[in-house]
Amino acid sequence: MCSQLKDEERELVSALIKAKIPKNVAKCLVHLTVRGESSSRDIESRMDMRQPEVSIGIQELRKLNWVVKFEKRKEGKGRPLHTYRMVVPFERVLEYIEKKEKERIQEINDNLEKIRKLARNLK
Repeated sequence: MCSQLKDEERELVSALIKAKIPKNVAKCLVHLTVRGESSSRDIESRMDMRQPEVSIGIQELRKLNWVVKFEKRKEGKGRPLHTYRMVVPFERVLEYIEKKEKERIQEINDNLEKIRKLARNLK
């Protein structure tokens, strides 16, 4: 991961990945949470990502309605610059992650119980 990141940012990305958040989504999420409104290029350079990784990460965050896209017109001709901004507080993101992690724990517990029952029936 890029050396520009603070240890806390690097650790947050790692923790999000452990929570089954895809790496590119986690990096975009941390960048936008810490830095605020940013362009794809800003995210690419700071988070050591390639453009397609940023696009996929941002697309996922937009599907969740956590991020919105803005167009900023540049002087002269050419394409506008797209920037992205978080529209939900990180606490709401954390609630989502917590819910998903609790669902995973329940699935694991249910599977363990199923294994126990099936193993008892084998005897």
